[in-house]
Formats: sequence, C-alpha cells, structure tokens
Amino acid sequence: MTWSIWVIAGLALLIAELLTGTLFFGPVSVGALVTALAAGLGLERLELQLVVFSLGSTVLVLVSRKFLRPLIVRTSDNVQTNVDALAGKVAVISEPIDATHVLGRATLDGMDWSVRSHDGRAIPAGVRVVVVSVDGAKLIVKPEGEA
Repeated sequence: MTWSIWVIAGLALLIAELLTGTLFFGPVSVGALVTALAAGLGLERLELQLVVFSLGSTVLVLVSRKFLRPLIVRTSDNVQTNVDALAGKVAVISEPIDATHVLGRATLDGMDWSVRSHDGRAIPAGVRVVVVSVDGAKLIVKPEGEA
C-alpha cells in the first residue's frame, strides 16, 4: 500500500517538472519512484522510506543540476536583444531627413521608425541606411557604405 503512495507522489512531481522545467521536481520525482521501488521490495518502515527519499532526492537534484543545466540553459554575454540588436541593421529612408526637420522616417524589418542622421546632415528618401545606435524611440543612422 505504501509503495502506491510513493508512485502517485512521483508521478505528480514528474508532472510538476514537465510544467515548470526547473530541474528540481524531476529528480525529486525519481527519488519518490526509487522509494516506491524500495517499499515494494519490502522496506516497510516509513522512517527508512523517508531517509531513502531524502537522500535519493538530494543527490539527484545536486547531480542533475550540475550536469544537465549546462545542456539545457545556454547563456552568452554576446547575445543582443531588443533595441540592442538593431545596431548594424539596414533600414530604408521613407521620409527624408533634412536640415530643417532633423527627423525623418525609415522602415526596418517592416516597422516604421523615427530616424535621425548620426552627423546631422540630410538623407533623401529611398536611401539605404545602417543603424548606428538607438536613442529612445529614434534610430540614429548613417548612409550604407559609409565608414
């Protein structure tokens, strides 16, 4: 009878791992299933079952986090996201940047942006530009091919 409770607990913890992906509930679930096996093989005292569960789960959590986490979670300091990823991309000027209005408009990846020239000079419509940086909601650009 006790082994069935451990099996139910193990399956519930496995479902929790599948829903969260934390690498915590999975090893604890295996600990509960190992305890169910031990109980099924004759380990009747609840105190000993709790010791098997505690030790097994602790060891499995530590080992799995150390070896599995690097395989699952890939991190890099060089990954640019959001506006940082826009620098270096090419846009097309849709409304010219001229000396009087300073701001123009450009299309980048299908989105319309306010743009400003990096050095304040005019850039006519239709010119391909490279994003130098982002200032708030404005792209700072220069004509493509300029150093």
